[in-house]
Amino acid sequence: MSCKPILSMDEFQEHLKTLKSVPKYDSSAEEKIPHPWWELDKISINSLLKDISELVATCTQGAIGLDKELQHVANTATKLEQVECGTTVKVALIGAQGAGKSLLINALFDCTGLSLTGAKGFACTSAIVRYAYGQGDKYSAEVRFLNAKMREQMIDEHIRSFLDYHNDLADSDDEDGGRRTRSFKQDEIDRKRKKTAEDFFDTIFGSRDEFLCAWSSSPVNTGEFKSLCQLKCKEAMNEYDMTSQGATLFSKSNPADLLKEIKPFLSNVDDEVCLWPIVDCVTIRLNHPLLREGLEIVDLPGSGDVNMLRARHAEDVKDTVDVEIILGDTVRIGTDDMVMSTARAGILNHGASKVKVIATKIDMLSDDQLAQCCGGVYDEVKVLMAKADEDAAAADEENEDARVAQINRYKQYLQRYLKAQMIGDRATDISNKLGATLQGFSSDGAVEIIHTSTADYMVWIKSDKISFNNQPALSPEETGVPIIRRFLYNLPASQNYRDYTNHIDMTVPAFVDKLKRVVSHSDRDAGFRTIADDFDDLRSRFIREMILSLKNAYQSYLKISVNKIKRDTNAYKEAVKTRIQKHWLPLRSPAFTRLLKSRGTVPQGTSKARGLENTVNWNAELASIVRPGFQKWYASHTENMKLLKDALPLQLDRLYHETALLMNKSQANLITVEKSKLKWSPYRHRLQSKLMAMLEEMFAEEQRFLHRATLKDERENNMIAALTDNIYDDVFMSTPELKVNPTPPGKAKRYVTPVFRFRKDRLETHFLHAEAHFVDRLVVLFQSQLREKMEGLIDKHFTKIKAMLDDFSKLLRDHAPVDFSIDSRGEAIRAELELQIPYVEEKAEALHSILPIDLSERDETMLATEDNYDDGNQDLSYYIEKVSKGKRKNGHTSPATVKRESGPKTKQIKHEAA
Repeated sequence: MSCKPILSMDEFQEHLKTLKSVPKYDSSAEEKIPHPWWELDKISINSLLKDISELVATCTQGAIGLDKELQHVANTATKLEQVECGTTVKVALIGAQGAGKSLLINALFDCTGLSLTGAKGFACTSAIVRYAYGQGDKYSAEVRFLNAKMREQMIDEHIRSFLDYHNDLADSDDEDGGRRTRSFKQDEIDRKRKKTAEDFFDTIFGSRDEFLCAWSSSPVNTGEFKSLCQLKCKEAMNEYDMTSQGATLFSKSNPADLLKEIKPFLSNVDDEVCLWPIVDCVTIRLNHPLLREGLEIVDLPGSGDVNMLRARHAEDVKDTVDVEIILGDTVRIGTDDMVMSTARAGILNHGASKVKVIATKIDMLSDDQLAQCCGGVYDEVKVLMAKADEDAAAADEENEDARVAQINRYKQYLQRYLKAQMIGDRATDISNKLGATLQGFSSDGAVEIIHTSTADYMVWIKSDKISFNNQPALSPEETGVPIIRRFLYNLPASQNYRDYTNHIDMTVPAFVDKLKRVVSHSDRDAGFRTIADDFDDLRSRFIREMILSLKNAYQSYLKISVNKIKRDTNAYKEAVKTRIQKHWLPLRSPAFTRLLKSRGTVPQGTSKARGLENTVNWNAELASIVRPGFQKWYASHTENMKLLKDALPLQLDRLYHETALLMNKSQANLITVEKSKLKWSPYRHRLQSKLMAMLEEMFAEEQRFLHRATLKDERENNMIAALTDNIYDDVFMSTPELKVNPTPPGKAKRYVTPVFRFRKDRLETHFLHAEAHFVDRLVVLFQSQLREKMEGLIDKHFTKIKAMLDDFSKLLRDHAPVDFSIDSRGEAIRAELELQIPYVEEKAEALHSILPIDLSERDETMLATEDNYDDGNQDLSYYIEKVSKGKRKNGHTSPATVKRESGPKTKQIKHEAA
């Protein structure tokens, strides 16, 4: 990082004048990454909008008891001042406990004590924490608890973890049942799970003694204990005032006081009831420019959480974010498998540009490490350091205290220069090696690696003045925090820019138009209502039929593509049978039981049982068997989705043209028709934009389903585990009938069938049963979940399209004659508003002049023009066949030979906010 020349003693003395005491770092002065959003004169825009809003509010005199048209004007004017923002951009911070997530949050917001750190050596946060925008100068928090179903699953997992740790892995009459096969590493994992379970039970019962008093390890009482736990959870939650949404709210004037209040919901606090085990998430709101831009930062619990339910819950949250920032300690980031696997999964699901890897704590270097540096600039600094020591000794002998002080400051400078140089060299080395590794995970660009020192950064913002003695080795920019902040600031920039331009180009002119209609009846005509009635009939019928045809087409494509899997199910079934019978069932009892207990996965080194010397992952083995089928599904499904992507815009464009024809054929007068067509014109692009947003989301889900089915992203939440978790649990917990029931006291349990053989038979039945084979159930589950997800996306996006068409219908109806009486007060207000219209128009024009020239590119080459529009009753199948013929004519590759790993290339069409 330090590429500046080394200063001599004399040069340093001159330079010291500027370093003796420097002001604290001001993050508000940071330059942003170039973007039209930062060049937009938002202050002037907001001022002009406020002028219009206040003027109309003055004219409408408080808007009490007005007729419905004036009331609407008053309400709209109030909202005009606020630009409606789009969907919040979500960023997840992911990393192991102690990686520095909380410290980074404090640094990003220039706020000490906002996020709980692990300074005492324990996990800092065990709940998901969201940081979102809040108005005012208060710091608030919303604590939301797990729902009843998740609490039940949590309790089940903790009961099992506690039981497993204290009970033998197998019954006494089984082969090798009493032999201990757990390695130290597995013992440590089991101990952590047991400790987590104890923490949970201690929390909800109030103390260890109360928990042990209620606990029973006997199977006949675990159900009773579970019910008691559920009751205790409800009692603990009822201690707090809950909103109707099931959340508890806190508000304080500073972050330290807020953190003190919510800490029991984040981690363990001595001598307090801590409810973090049953917390879904905590949302902290504060007024910070970064969050004000439309950003939300999600701090996920440390990667590698031993509690599977919480780990999977965190993975569910990952699916909802737009960007992943992965943190790893600099000391081990280059060999950290967790960082690598998390980065790889993030790249697969979001793309390389939406993943950042952060190497934290780059300032953590000891004097011994610095002393070992040699060669080049290091030797040069050491020579200068040795000479400074000699000069200091000579000055000390001459009692030149001022000279000694000068030399000591110079030595400080050299020491900091040496540290900065070593940090820079290490960062470069890590970036090169780690970057090369990450490059192999992505085919669409490199993943950026950023090196940070939050400790040094916090020093720069700690006090108003930082003396030379207290200045860190790294400058604020070199700490990496400003680099991350610039990246975060620009994430919502395009969306914010679009919101402002739409507000000025569409909302404000529509309001001015509304004002003119309110004050004058000359601009009204009953023909607008006639056109609106005809339009409502057309668009409701058209959209209804389009949704139906789209779902029918998708169901057909889904069936065709899934049949690619079903064709080879017999081969997959045979392969699964071979794998289970030749590799799973021959395992000895300790290995078999360990795998069941661990839900099919035992990492290398965690068990001494024969057959588990290397990592064993039953789910991955199953996925490798069926992977070819899902790849065939993906190739077919993708090709058909591409047809939909090309055909849907053509079909939706029919609505635009049919509406224009409807207006032309209307009995309304020519002026009314032309005005209606003019107002309808902008909706063409907006319709296509929303359709493109839907298709892009469908393509993203398509790829995500492939990853979940093939375990390509190695997530715990995958399609295989959705079936096998219950199988492994059932087999592990099952026992055959007892020979003598109940078993006499002091006697060992004797079973009709040996437990080990019984469990092997049960596992084989679960997977290989002819009428409910695992492969068949997997395909059915995959198909049903994919269909549900895709149809849900269709409904979601067409709801937005319907709402937009509702707005247009209302816009037309606003031009119809009034159907209510106007009193004298209404007449007076209208007269006053009429006088102010020129002023409002002037402000609207001033707003528009602030915007730069619209450089957005709209690719409408695929859409029909008025000249070539085919006036007929064509449905979606017609357009699918049309684009399919075009592809065949141009020699398009057949679906069987298509292999698509990344999302489709999109048309350059600007998406509207979701």
